Amino acid sequence: DSRMSGSPPTEIEMTSTTFPGDPSPVQEFLRITEMMYHPSNPTTAEIAQGFTNDNAFEYVELQNTSTTETLDLAGVRFTAGIAFDFTGSAVTSLLPGGRVLVVRDPGGFAARYGMGPGPIAGVFAGSLDNSGERIKIDDASNGTVLEFEYNDAWHPLTDGPGFSMVARDALQDRSLWGEREGWMPSYAMLGSPGVSEPSTAPLPGAVAINEIMNYGTGVDGDRIELRNTTSA
Repeated sequence: DSRMSGSPPTEIEMTSTTFPGDPSPVQEFLRITEMMYHPSNPTTAEIAQGFTNDNAFEYVELQNTSTTETLDLAGVRFTAGIAFDFTGSAVTSLLPGGRVLVVRDPGGFAARYGMGPGPIAGVFAGSLDNSGERIKIDDASNGTVLEFEYNDAWHPLTDGPGFSMVARDALQDRSLWGEREGWMPSYAMLGSPGVSEPSTAPLPGAVAINEIMNYGTGVDGDRIELRNTTSA
């Protein structure tokens, strides 16, 4: 340590969170990239398997955003919203670019998504609030990795119809995790647990049918007019 004895610790401001001294690798690179906080209702087949509550299909996806550094997840834990400790879990390290899931009910998750998505570190305690709540992750030194509050009003498609809420950019300013602009609905129904979102598909609602011409005459005949509802 190059600081003089008795001098106050250096603080490095990293977007919305202030880290005493140098941020840990986990603070720098671990991010929540997807949340299925209000899944769609169970299907008839899922109910027949005993999954009668939609919270059986909740999950949270985290990603190591570093391109070079493997993250040690020992001591990393959710301390608000849900409870989960990666210490001794099925996944205790995360390769560069790697993703990991924590789920509410492994049986329910398998019934809906099969055994392909993953890896799954384990089962979290509690459940994600359908209306929104504060989420907090701490590292092994009790430093805040990520802390934000989400809101179900941000993107109605994520509040029961079956789409997950996905971080727009895993490298975005940390403050955007607590803002509508930092999130978007998943491209596909049921989300994309454990895998990246496609980069070319339009967001749900980005393209709308503007006009339909049925039984048209002339060289154009029948036609459908589409409209880009975004500024892109």
